[in-house]
Amino acid sequence: MKRILMAAAGLGAMFALAVPVFAQGGPGAPPPGGPGGPHMERMCENRDARLAGMLAFAETKLKITQDQRAAWTKFTDTVKSSDTALDKICADEAKAPRPTTLPQHVERMQQMMAAHLDQVQKVLPALNEVYAALTPEQKKTADEFMNHRGPGHGMGRGHGPM
Repeated sequence: MKRILMAAAGLGAMFALAVPVFAQGGPGAPPPGGPGGPHMERMCENRDARLAGMLAFAETKLKITQDQRAAWTKFTDTVKSSDTALDKICADEAKAPRPTTLPQHVERMQQMMAAHLDQVQKVLPALNEVYAALTPEQKKTADEFMNHRGPGHGMGRGHGPM
């Protein structure tokens, strides 16, 4: 799921949008892989700044041309405005107690998955448009980057930026 979300959400961010990989905490913390905790906090911090950095990196890496500018701008605007559901989750996370029961954990996971699906559905049309405007070499760069074969092994590797 992480790779799909990363791919669809940010060609500009090398298709990268945050998909949380939740950290394991101490006693009373959610189980590994469960929502909440330090990683959730990191995911919600400075999201706009990280996204701007990823989009700038991708634009430079892909060598977006003037002829591709309109599709690129539409794509980046869509990416930037696509995460209202995640904004709400992050705002709620700041004031809500961490889940302590299994059903609460699963409910939080469901909310996150729904938010990410919403992002993918909003971004995919603009992603397809900008991808179609890329040259074969640019497409290869984007594809390799997402397949973790590019320099630095791609933006989608690790605990994901955002």
